[in-house]
Amino acid sequence: RDPPPLADDEAAAETPTREATLNPLQIRPESTTAIPDDIGHDEKGGRFHCCCAPFLAFGRGDEGWRREVNAVAWSNAYLQLVSWVFMRSTLPYTFKAIRPKSAGKDGGSYLTVAVISSFVACFVGAVLANRKSSEVPLGTVNILCTASFLLVGACALLANPPVDTQTYAFAAIAAAVVARGLDGYCSPLFYRRVHELSGSSDLVRKAGALAICVVMIGVWVALVLVLALTSDD
Repeated sequence: RDPPPLADDEAAAETPTREATLNPLQIRPESTTAIPDDIGHDEKGGRFHCCCAPFLAFGRGDEGWRREVNAVAWSNAYLQLVSWVFMRSTLPYTFKAIRPKSAGKDGGSYLTVAVISSFVACFVGAVLANRKSSEVPLGTVNILCTASFLLVGACALLANPPVDTQTYAFAAIAAAVVARGLDGYCSPLFYRRVHELSGSSDLVRKAGALAICVVMIGVWVALVLVLALTSDD
């Protein structure tokens, strides 16, 4: 004997929705509705300038998960800025200043070691980030990122070329390895964390756009500083 037909409400309750079918994990289903829909638009329906939308996307939010998303996105942008702009801009001048007497006029051999080692560290970090148990402590990452850049700057300021020791050169190489290793390890985990907290692929895309905008601004700042510091040469 066939069971009696279900009422409309009961049938709707047992029928999976399209959202549940597309997102069976439902990491944070309620968070997707909390993401403002007007990011990138003004009151008249037009779009803000493309460089403004990423900053607006991570500049507000009172919920606990939203504050953590903002912190992760800005930490990712800061890490990209240090590892790909500031370190790359200062390392050639740093090795020229801290070169030992046996390293030639510009310390190019040490710079080559630093660049190759840093890319290897970036690859190793990216491989380690594929582990399911990988975590990113934001405070530790930001401190290590800042310390590595300050170490490179301190070596350049304290050394009086040519120097009699290789300590400064190896310290700068270690700082480059740490910064680029953090980039390889943390960058994918930052984006993964944004998605875990928000359940929104669009917010992950905005986090990437924020990092790109910050890096572009940093490139121009670094260019102005380099031109200003080398104008007397």
